[in-house]
Formats: sequence, C-alpha cells, structure tokens
Amino acid sequence: MIKEVRISELLKPRQSTPTRWANAVTNLKTFMPEQGITLYVLLLLSLICTANIVVLGNWVDTPGIYTMILISSLFPLFSHQIKLNPILIHLISFLIGTILVLYNTLTLIENLPLDEKLSELKLRLAYWYEIATTDGISTDLIPYTIFLLSLTWILGYTSSWFTFRHNNIWISVVLNGVSILTCLSLLPEQYSSRFYLYAFTAMILITHITTVKQRGEWSKNGTSFNNLDGWLTLNSAIWYSIAILVVSTAIPLKIYVSRPVADTWKAAREPVAVIENEFARLLGSVPSRTQQNGRGFGKFLPFIGSISFREEAVLITKSDYPNYWISRTYNTYTHEGWISGETHIIDLDKYSKFDNTSGLQSTKLASQRIEMSFPSDQFFAGGNISSVSESISLESLKPKTFEVEVGDDNIDGYLPSDLQQFELDVEKFLQEFPAGIRNNNFEEFLLSQLPNEYKYINTSSNNNGTEKINLTRTAPLNLDIVNWKLARQIPANKQLMMVSSVSVSSPEELRTSGQTYHGFIQDHYLQLPEDMPRRIDDLTAQVTSGKTNPYDKAVAIEEHLRQGEYQYSHKISKPPIGADGVDHFLFTTRTGYSDYFASAMTVMLRTAGIPARLATGYSAGTYSPGKDSSTIKDSDSHGWVQVYFPNYGWIDFEPTPNWSKYSRLHREKTPSSLIRSGGVYEDGDYPKPPDDFYDDLGPEGEAGGIFTGNGNSILKKSILLPLSIIFSFVVLSSALITFWQYGLSGLSQAEKLTTKMYRVGALAGTSKNKYQTIGEFSSILSTRYPSIHIEIYTIADALMKEKYSTQSPYSENLDDCWKTIRNYLWREIAGRSFKWSQKNETR
Repeated sequence: MIKEVRISELLKPRQSTPTRWANAVTNLKTFMPEQGITLYVLLLLSLICTANIVVLGNWVDTPGIYTMILISSLFPLFSHQIKLNPILIHLISFLIGTILVLYNTLTLIENLPLDEKLSELKLRLAYWYEIATTDGISTDLIPYTIFLLSLTWILGYTSSWFTFRHNNIWISVVLNGVSILTCLSLLPEQYSSRFYLYAFTAMILITHITTVKQRGEWSKNGTSFNNLDGWLTLNSAIWYSIAILVVSTAIPLKIYVSRPVADTWKAAREPVAVIENEFARLLGSVPSRTQQNGRGFGKFLPFIGSISFREEAVLITKSDYPNYWISRTYNTYTHEGWISGETHIIDLDKYSKFDNTSGLQSTKLASQRIEMSFPSDQFFAGGNISSVSESISLESLKPKTFEVEVGDDNIDGYLPSDLQQFELDVEKFLQEFPAGIRNNNFEEFLLSQLPNEYKYINTSSNNNGTEKINLTRTAPLNLDIVNWKLARQIPANKQLMMVSSVSVSSPEELRTSGQTYHGFIQDHYLQLPEDMPRRIDDLTAQVTSGKTNPYDKAVAIEEHLRQGEYQYSHKISKPPIGADGVDHFLFTTRTGYSDYFASAMTVMLRTAGIPARLATGYSAGTYSPGKDSSTIKDSDSHGWVQVYFPNYGWIDFEPTPNWSKYSRLHREKTPSSLIRSGGVYEDGDYPKPPDDFYDDLGPEGEAGGIFTGNGNSILKKSILLPLSIIFSFVVLSSALITFWQYGLSGLSQAEKLTTKMYRVGALAGTSKNKYQTIGEFSSILSTRYPSIHIEIYTIADALMKEKYSTQSPYSENLDDCWKTIRNYLWREIAGRSFKWSQKNETR
C-alpha cells in the first residue's frame, strides 16, 4: 500500500541532525554572559596588562600567573548559570584559587617529592611568620610569591564578578589601575608605556559596557539595536581613546607647590615611612628595578644577591682628610643581615656647634664640603660632626634595658655577668628576708647593690609570684650616633659646609688603648646570635693567633680577608634559606662585595671579643689635585668596618680587597680658599655657596627642593605624572557617577527621572518628605521654581500614569524636560554656594 504524501510536505526542507561540534557550541553559548564575549576579551586584555607588569618587574618568581588570570576571570563567567548562593560560589572560588596558588608555588621547590615539598613550604612559612612578628630580617621570597599569586587570583575573580554579575566595570578599572601604577612606581621610566596600553583597554571597556547597558535599556523599551551599531561604537571608542592618550602626553607640565603643601606631604608620609621600614625588613632581598640616584641606607641591611651600580657621579666633596662618607651604621647581626637598633633623635640647627668627642685623643678638626647631584634628605658625615650649614637630625642608639626576675631561685643566663651577680645577691636577700621586697628599704638595698653603669627604673610583680626588677644601661660620655639625615630634602647640587672631628691616631696609640669597654659598647657591639657556626670561631682564633691586642687582631683579620683567597664580585647569589650569611661567604662562596667582606670582619672581631660595627655610605672616591676635590660615583657605594678603641672611639678598617686600605693622615697640599686646614669656621663665618639663598620655598614659589629633580623627588616630571593625573580624574569621576547612578538600575524612564529630580531638589534645598506623594512634592518644587513648573509636572504626571494606568509613559519629551530641570536647578545650587561663601567671608 502506497502512502499518500502531500506536495507541501515534500517541499518542506529537512531538518539536519545537529553534529557534536554544533551541540558543543550550543552548550558553550549557554555559559556565555549576556554582555557578550567581546566584553570578556577586553577585560582579559586589561588583566593581562597588569600581570605583564608584575612579570616584567621580576621582583619574585610568579609561575603560572597568566594561567591564574585566565581561570580566575573565567570562573564568574561560567558560574553565572549555576543556581547557587553567591557566598557558596565565593567559597568554591577561594578553594580553587588556593589550590592553584599552592600548586604553582610548589614548582619553585625542586627535586623533592610532593609530601616533602609541602613540609618544606610549611617550615619556611612558619619561619617567615616568626621573623615577621619579631624584629628579624627575611630573605625568603616564597611568601611573596604566594602573596602575588593570591592577589592575581583575587584581581581576576573580583574584576570578572562585578563586571558580569553587576554590570560594574569600575571595580576592575580601579583595581587594575592602582595595581599597575603601584608596579610602575617601582620600575624604571621606560616601562611606563605599559600604562598607555592599560588606559587604552580601560577606555574601550568603559565605552563598550556603556553601550551594552544602553542596548539593554533600549530592548526594554522596544527599540531595535543592530549589532553593527555596537561595532561602530567600539570603533569610535578606539579612536577616541587614542586621541585622549596622544593629547595627554603632549600637554606640557610645570609643577608648582607651596611650602605648606610640602610640609603637609612630609607629615602625611610619616606613617607610610614606618610601613616602608617593615617592607625593607621583610622584602629587603627583592631586587630594586628603579634607577635611583644614590644608594639608600635604611634600618635593615639584608644579605642579598647580585647588585649593580652606575658610573655616574653622586657626590662632589672637598676635604683635607681622605675620609669615607658615612650614612648609617648597624649594630645587631642576624643570620640574614644587619639591623640598626632603636634610637632617639637629636636635632641640630644649621651652624650650631655639637661636641661629641669628650675624652677622645688624637683627633683633629677638618673643614669639609659636600655636594649631592640629586635631591635628597640623606646626609653623609665625614667624621664626628661638629657643625653643619644645614639643619640635620642625628639618631643616637638607645641604651639597652634589662629585666631581672627574682624570687624563683634561678639565675637568668642571658644577662651580663655583673647583672647575674646582682641577681644572685638579691635572691640571697629575699631568702633571708622573704617579706623584704615589700619593705621600704628594699629599693635602697637594690641601689646599694646595683653595679656601675646601670640605672634602676622600677620593680613590678609577675603573675607567677616573682618580682621583675627593671633596669637600663647608662649612656656613655659620648653619644653613639648611628644615622645622619638632613632635616629636609635639599635640591640637587646644593653645597653643604661642615666641620668634623676626625681621628689621626697612630697604630702605636691604638695598640696600647686597652680593652676596658663601657657596658653600653659591649651590649650593642659584641652581640651575635646564639647559634653561630662554630667554624667562624675556629677561623678567627687561627687568624689572630699570636696577636695580643685588639688592634693587631683587627689588622690580622683585615689582611686575611684582603688576600686572594676571597674574590670581589657584584654578581653573586644570595645565601640559601636557613644559612648564616657570613658563614656562607667565608666557607662556601668566598665571593662577594663590600657588604659581605665588612660583615665577615665585624662578626670575626666580635667573636674575638672586640667591639665592631658595620658602616655604610660612600668611599672617598677619586681625588683630583688640580680641582682640590673628590668625585664619588654611584659605584663607590660601600660598606666597611668600624672598630671601637677606648679613648679613641670608632676607627675605620677596610677588609674589601678592591678598595685601598684606609688612611688616617691628612692630605699634604695647599689648602684651598674654601677648605681651611688650620682651623674651623666660627659661627656665621661659613663661606655661603651661591645656592644658599635659594634654600627655602616661598609661599607660592616653584618647587625647588622637594618637588623637582630626579631620583627621590616626590613628584617627577615624568610620563607617569600626566597618566596618574588622568587616572585620578577618571577614578574620581567614576566614583561620583557610580554614586549618582546607585539605585537607578532596573527603573523605568519615569522612575529614574523622578528619582533624579528628588536628588537634585534636595541639593537645591527642597527635600522630599517620606510622607509626601509625588504630586505633593512636585507642587512644592513648582511653587519654589515657577519657571520650570511645566517640566516638573510633566515628569510627575508620567510617573503617576505609569503607576495607575496602562499607558506607556516613555517619551523623548521626558528627557528634554529633565534636562531643563537639571540645568536650572544646578544653576540655583551654584548660586546658593556662591552666596554662602560670600556671606562667610564678610563675617
């Protein structure tokens, strides 16, 4: 039997069976956001810009950073179709991010099975945390790899979440912008072009998401939108963005700043300076990528790897004495580097006299001049400062404090030997008179038994029934200055005059100086970690064998390090995690630069019971007899050793083989008209350099000392400045726009315009009472502003029709009405503000 088929069915096209590829594409489209894939591509480009800056900086290893950007930005994209609580989605994202961060970090620990890698990572993080919560120095960079990778995941996830879940691109723009500007501030200026790429993608992102939002509004109101229109808008945005970037870089800038602004900036930066010190302590081994003028000498000096210097002059000096120029000294040694101890500040006005050489023998006054080629607040001393032509701040090392716990019949082994005897005497007293600590004569007893060079503070009770006697070491006759700084940042090439006391002691004098050290010197300059490697002691004993006085021992150690067994090089690897820096240098690499040579000599001297410290600054540079001056280059940045000799103070030694041995003899030459060997300048008798009258900024003068020049200047005439200004303006504008648009999403045209009318009316002085209807409010507003009463009633009627009738209230006329109301009310607001300011001025 033949089945009849209609002709219409035969002509009907057959439906093809979907292929696997077509099914995959269809399934993939279900996960695509309604904003379109173009928006995601643009967002991903902006995120890659940020990740690329981090990779270029190469501060720490960041394995898998691009993969993390991709996955973190895709996760919110695909999870928007999953009907889960947002908090649960965030937790899942956190778990995935943690696993990826851990996986990528473990790739840095090589040649170990997975379980041992995890154990190693746990130990290193625990050790880092211990250092971070104390006063130690960290050179382990794995915690910062974890930190940067975690920030990468958070950046990608947060940017994508707010973009596709909330149609808010500004979170991504701000977070990426801040990240890029932060990274660029730590990179040389040639990398600043990366900000152009980011700014370009950010502008296109903003334009595109604005188009997407508008398209959604038009769809709600029945207006058709051709995809070609979207691409034409994007094309226009690209050219518009390029034009803005070209114009912004072509605008000439000249920075003006007043002295109050400079002082305010300095005061505001004080908390930041504290944070910077902490970063220096924990991130000291991160290589610097900026082209700084001159080396900075902070509170922490970790053992790091390779360093590089430029052959540019940083200092021009004149002095009858071929001295080193010291900036900071370090007293506390750790396995990872050096720490400069707690200090108190001594402020010296310019030209004031300061005598810190009481009781010191074989000293001579030298008049000196120094000129820095860059703006700076650093100061470089050429000896014991007596007077300076600029106000300076000196940091004097604080005496140590001690806590003697009595009543437990135990002797605290960490105390100095004289305090251990003191504790023993107090314990005996308490055994004989158990209630004696509560008697009035107990403090008299303490004072009678207290060793010399200690000061009694108080006695306090512990929870365990014992008593704690608090003592402090008395300061020596001369203050122990460990840091020198100018009271303000001075401009480049400003000449500083100073008078310094320098040592001209002979080897014979130093050999007979004795070994009677003040307790303050022993507390700070014999300190070493308890777990120092034993072989350093053995090497010291071998090198100093047969030497009977501190000077000959110091010379023996100096000569041992200067001989060919140790090599000088800037290109080295930092000591391994957990190794002692000096031990690694002396017995493993035998290669390093001045910081390593000086550290080795200082530690060996302390091992031998000789007080010593590490000094940093600049060497004497290259002396030119014809110009009677020395040129000091960036490559003359240096670390050396100072050894303490009773009655002579701190004496310089040079253990680094690439530098000549230190001389304590004055130059044999005819004194210049500027440098007078025979005496010192009296108060006000300094020959003033030409720029001395340019020192201070006027109330509205051009920035000369604080805001000009290169290097450490606060504001630089660089490519980053116009970009930062533009970015700040964009961020501020974006914040205001976001605040203004808050609560308007999803409202109809009439509702939006009515809400805006409420807000502007409130700014103009007519707020809507929560009990008022729209009709009542519009009546009040129309009465106050009769010139726009028609427009006010038009918008109010549109809202009422929408709420209480079936008519469509959308009309282009409503937008025109709102523009009229907005412009009129803003003029009223401006007029009221002007009248208010005038009224205040007349009071």
